[in-house]
Amino acid sequence: MKKYLKMLGSALLLIGVYIVSQIVAGAILGIVIALINIDKANDIAFLQQTLNANVQYLMLLGIVISTIIIFIGYNKRMKDKIKNCNFTPISFKNVSFALIIGFMFNILINSIFILIQTSQTFVNSPELQKAFLNYSEKVSGLINGNIITTLLIIGVLVPVFEEFLYRGLIYKRFIKDINIWAAIIIQAILFGLSHLNLIQGIYTFLFGIALGLIYHWVKSIWAPIIIHITFNSANYIVGLVLSLLGNSIFGVVITLIISIASILIILYRIKKDYDKKNSEAIEITSIA
Repeated sequence: MKKYLKMLGSALLLIGVYIVSQIVAGAILGIVIALINIDKANDIAFLQQTLNANVQYLMLLGIVISTIIIFIGYNKRMKDKIKNCNFTPISFKNVSFALIIGFMFNILINSIFILIQTSQTFVNSPELQKAFLNYSEKVSGLINGNIITTLLIIGVLVPVFEEFLYRGLIYKRFIKDINIWAAIIIQAILFGLSHLNLIQGIYTFLFGIALGLIYHWVKSIWAPIIIHITFNSANYIVGLVLSLLGNSIFGVVITLIISIASILIILYRIKKDYDKKNSEAIEITSIA
């Protein structure tokens, strides 16, 4: 029991560092904004609005602070931790699979959102409307602004750091004490909860399971990193694709089915390659 509490405690500590770093980053940016606009330093609404408009830089600063703390915390063990993440090159086929999964997962989530928001249940549920409003406000704050800045910070840096944190450090810590499936599910739960938003938490939980599975099968953290980068960066293209469907619910349903089928087929192919490599390794060991 003690080892499980220690395992979970180390994961929560890492996530806590990430969340607290975001809060500290917000405080630092708030002070900077107040100093630059000294005449409006007491205007809380102005400060909040300006902070929301610069949330990407808040995320960037939070990642920098988190990285520094984590590196200091692990000290001499950091090299081993990075090595344990398996930053090994992956095949062109797996890169292609990762790109498709990231893109299709984005289409899947947005298609489900369209179907939910056009349903009678959504119309008759103020609670559901509020949940989607909160989610929309959070996401719009992340993707609004300069497209280059958004792609670099939200599209690339955030996915790289989060994969290093959740899959590279937390998941790898879990599999020392628990089986693979339990490790994948628990790290996905923590990944979802840490987004501090009901809607985002639900789909990032499912996303976290897929990322954990692929990380386990491919044996390289580059696979989940590429998937995560593609997922975060695909909003502009996916928005354009889904807008072409207009108000066609049938078109959205077909798009949803295609995205699910694509993801499942690719997961099957990756798992098949993993099983093949495992069987070959067993044969070689038996011969030796």
